Amino acid sequence: MISRKFRNWLGTALLILLTIGMCAQSRPQVVYEETFDKGIGRWEPFLGYWRLNDKQWHWSLDGGKDGGCLMHEAGMGVKDPGRGAHDAMIIYRSRAVWQDYTFETDARASAGHFGVWFRARMHPSGEKDGRWVAGYTFSLDPRHKKAILWKTRRDGFDKDGKWQAHHFSNPVEVKSAQIPEFPPDTWVHIKIIVQGSQIQCFVDDERVINAEDSTFSYGSIGFIAYKAPDARFDNVRVVALPPTHDSPGGKPD
Repeated sequence: MISRKFRNWLGTALLILLTIGMCAQSRPQVVYEETFDKGIGRWEPFLGYWRLNDKQWHWSLDGGKDGGCLMHEAGMGVKDPGRGAHDAMIIYRSRAVWQDYTFETDARASAGHFGVWFRARMHPSGEKDGRWVAGYTFSLDPRHKKAILWKTRRDGFDKDGKWQAHHFSNPVEVKSAQIPEFPPDTWVHIKIIVQGSQIQCFVDDERVINAEDSTFSYGSIGFIAYKAPDARFDNVRVVALPPTHDSPGGKPD
């Protein structure tokens, strides 16, 4: 016979274990963090266009907000800096499949546009034809006080019946918003929450875009720059989110 005292003890122990398990499940699951203090690791630039080369994206030991950072310099590796990179992209080659998550980073640029790439995929064609990348990008244009959410285009006709080809520098605007002006070389904090078809974009903890789009359901993270002679990215953090009713089930192909 099991004594009442033991049964009470066992019940209390099970309740404690259940509470611990529920707390563990409710904690955010950090799937990736990077401060770039020791290099850039599994980050790979898109090089499928004649203006792009592997010297434009590089590591800086002390150019970050807190130590090292990942840098983009449009004029690196070319004789004429004016003929350097216009659009540029770099992706983190994750070993896992990410669907719903938050993506945060600190970023700055001396000029041009800069931002992040999410639900990102990259399969270069092997030619200098600007193909193939996929996913969403969120860019900041400080000069015009504008933030824009984009998605990569697929080959096909647009709503006006005009043929549009897929190209890494030819995305479709999803939504835009006005943002406060900030000087060049100012560090800003960018945060993306992507869950199911819901996309939220934040600048310095203020939500500037709330959009809905289901074109891309999974992918890694990355950075983008446009005519940016000096863009820098630091303090990356990715946290997995629970799937929603419109999140795809199972592992994508």
